[in-house]
Amino acid sequence: MLENYKSETVGSKFIILLFCLLPVSLIIGTGVSESIVIFISSIFLINFILERNISSKIITLLYILIFLWIILIINYFFSIDKSNSLLRNVFFIKYIIFVIGSLDFLLKRSNVLKIILFVWSIILLIFAVDLLYQFIFKQNIFGIETKYKNIRVSGFMGDEFKAGTLMMGLGLSSILFFLGNSKKNFFLICLIFFLVFVVFLTNERSTFIKLISILIPFIFFIKKENILKYLILFLILISTITILTIERESSFKRRYVHQIFVELKRNNFNIFNYIEKTEYGDHRKDAIKLFKYYPITGVGNKNFRILCKKNEYEFLNKKDFEDSICTTHPHQFYYEILSEHGIFGLISFLILFFIFIIDFYNNFKIHKSLYNLFLFLLILSFFFPILPSGSFFTSFNATIFWINFILYFYSRINPPKIQ
Repeated sequence: MLENYKSETVGSKFIILLFCLLPVSLIIGTGVSESIVIFISSIFLINFILERNISSKIITLLYILIFLWIILIINYFFSIDKSNSLLRNVFFIKYIIFVIGSLDFLLKRSNVLKIILFVWSIILLIFAVDLLYQFIFKQNIFGIETKYKNIRVSGFMGDEFKAGTLMMGLGLSSILFFLGNSKKNFFLICLIFFLVFVVFLTNERSTFIKLISILIPFIFFIKKENILKYLILFLILISTITILTIERESSFKRRYVHQIFVELKRNNFNIFNYIEKTEYGDHRKDAIKLFKYYPITGVGNKNFRILCKKNEYEFLNKKDFEDSICTTHPHQFYYEILSEHGIFGLISFLILFFIFIIDFYNNFKIHKSLYNLFLFLLILSFFFPILPSGSFFTSFNATIFWINFILYFYSRINPPKIQ
């Protein structure tokens, strides 16, 4: 891999270095990761203006992303507060440049992605070990404690409880890429299950449930001669998690058993009634109310937060929102789309969503790439219904999503082998 890196130009080496630093930037803060994405996109844009040469393999994807951008521009013009929507809608073009530029850059350079993902794997494994250390000793290797040190772990991220999302979003997709070398397969499988366990330790329930939902169908596609290894490790993982969960004073017992299972039982396992009685249910009620005000276009991207200052907006019936909880978004993707983008936005999303599913199905029939399957399921997890989620358009979530989108389309064209 190092020979490939040495043969690159100085400019290409700099871009590779920036890519390698992306996980670190997400750990430090979204301002840093956003700056790197913008910087990389700017370099790609300049290169395109000078060379005017993009791989023909990604032209169709470029048109689809431009279509998505046009939808966001339309949403901007109908936005209640355009100042809120400006950066997310108009400047969404940075992600188009980032995705297309990254794919073009990687497709024209063999083995460069291996270098990047190898570095990411090392960084995120160190991060995972630090999270385990913090779980055991209540502080990380640099003495950093979390705000809820007996409940959540976040390692180097301090009071930002996004470590589980980062581990699921980048850690697993990085290590899985190399799962094809029979000499190292079992070691890599152990690392994968270690990362899954660490995601559980972060106590990010929604993230962990999504991750398990991804791994279960993934295991069924593993070759028969390797399935036993996966099942044994999976049983060890589940057993360890069960022991931690049933421990008398365990925070996992409170968050998974009492706050989920016991409450679901009280609601006769009706998940909708259960959610209705939580703060997430309140957010979703507010989202539906906002949707009814502007059913076609919604109130505009990043404008759910107008409820925090509802007295400043004359069109809002104060009685409808007198019990509203101030928050930045509805904490569920579909309610976010309905309230901020309306029926027009939802239908547009569903069209793109089904195009993506059909494209995956047709490609998977040919290549049977398990890595591509994992990335497909990981991308779908951003759109799981019912489960709470962060805002799709925030820098942290968007960066992780579009990185995996890049990995998906790269592996769609050059599928690696996973046994």
